[in-house]
Amino acid sequence: MSAELVAKFRAQGLSEHAALLRSHDDLEERGYLPRSTRVVAARLASDAPAPAGLPLFEIADAEMASGIFPDLERALASPGVEIRKSMGRYIVHSDYDTSGRLNAYLDGGGREFLVRFKGARYRVEVRPGRS
Repeated sequence: MSAELVAKFRAQGLSEHAALLRSHDDLEERGYLPRSTRVVAARLASDAPAPAGLPLFEIADAEMASGIFPDLERALASPGVEIRKSMGRYIVHSDYDTSGRLNAYLDGGGREFLVRFKGARYRVEVRPGRS
């Protein structure tokens, strides 16, 4: 089935690499492969009180631009859309401590947190993958 999907996506004009990735996503969505961990963001109203008990991680523009949060960047840009979590742990940037603190929170079992980016606040949920 995988080879058929790759051929289908190649016929649609995708490169070999993109077709392989798309076929993996398709098989995952159909339930043939375990579902990967996802992140989803919800933008909070500027006047909404912060949800109690959730840590806030502020991400500077330059920190986001460094590429260490590709999944969060996509989730914040598309609130409500599940985005595949790009890696197990975030790369620790030498100039910022956000990714290290976020890794520690997630390693401790945290699955919901707040992010402030470009003046907006978001509630982010990590949805573990399924078998």
